[in-house]
Amino acid sequence: AEIAAANFIQAHMTKPIYACIVGRSAPERTRMGHAGAIIIEAETSAPSKINLLRTAGVIVVENPDELVDYLL
Repeated sequence: AEIAAANFIQAHMTKPIYACIVGRSAPERTRMGHAGAIIIEAETSAPSKINLLRTAGVIVVENPDELVDYLL
């Protein structure tokens, strides 16, 4: 979902987009606790998604608390 979002954001969005990607410490092939998400390969890891989103112009924060600083 993050890969598709990054592509859409880069192609169509002009307003600031903020994101927080969790699961940074999960090793590959780890099943996450939501919707059957699984880290299968490097492209689906948290660091890869973060880099992709940042390349698309998204402001990616380390934790949700940081969003307050950007939104105020």
